[in-house]
Amino acid sequence: MADHEKKSLRPIGAGSAAAWAKERATAPEQVVEVRRATELPFLIPGVGAQGGDLEGSVRGAWNGDRASTLVSSSRSVIYAKSPAHEAEGLKRQINAAVGARK
Repeated sequence: MADHEKKSLRPIGAGSAAAWAKERATAPEQVVEVRRATELPFLIPGVGAQGGDLEGSVRGAWNGDRASTLVSSSRSVIYAKSPAHEAEGLKRQINAAVGARK
């Protein structure tokens, strides 16, 4: 990984109860690399309006723990014609990526 790419890989949060790794959905290959290095929960922004790879990023970050991956997709939900329908669609895609049942 190049030095300029490492700058985007950063832990966020502080304290014993809040420790997260943040990685963009627009770089799913980096998500996989960072997951190999840490068991911290991941915050995955860049899904939806930014065109990130939801499936690749979620699969890369998922470690089997329900709290291992938090996907952020604000703009595509709040500006959708039907925000509830958009959120439900994203939920289905995320669950499909990790092999979850309804």
